[in-house]
Amino acid sequence: MKLTTTLAIIVTAPLILAACASRGPTAIEVSTPQAKIAAPAPEPDARVLKVAPKYEIVLSRGVPTPLYLDPQNALFTERSFYFAINSSKVKAEFAKQLEMHGKFLAANPQIAITIEGSSDERGETDFNFALGKKRAAAIAKVLKSFGVADTQMEIVSLGRDQPKVTGHAEAAWSKNRRVDIVYPAK
Repeated sequence: MKLTTTLAIIVTAPLILAACASRGPTAIEVSTPQAKIAAPAPEPDARVLKVAPKYEIVLSRGVPTPLYLDPQNALFTERSFYFAINSSKVKAEFAKQLEMHGKFLAANPQIAITIEGSSDERGETDFNFALGKKRAAAIAKVLKSFGVADTQMEIVSLGRDQPKVTGHAEAAWSKNRRVDIVYPAK
């Protein structure tokens, strides 16, 4: 019974915490009729969630999980921008995503990103590195128009060395002609 209860807690706690990530859960207290796990008393502004009739999890306020690390947030899911063949012109279809990243970074000047430009496998190595750099610089220019500081952005060209998709046809090449915004891990 204790093993089942413990397993249920281990499985459900991360799911609940992930669902409440915008509130920044940092402390968990679990109470069961069989045993109580000691934890500090909840803060006055803490929220109490009823998970099941037998369980109660107290979430205290703390340092919130950064939005760009939340797999449910567009800052996490919309980080790649694709280009036409031999082009460094930013497509209009990416305007909203770039605006979102630009405004977020301008509002959070302590966050620094890496902008990685890539190309497909065709063409000479030097040309592909130069094209990757031009593509990354084009994305940086758009972000800068929203107030992102130069000190927040590092431009890197990967050329054709790190393809997103392997293959020797347009389906793969179109996914490799890209720029990725890379946020810090924490």
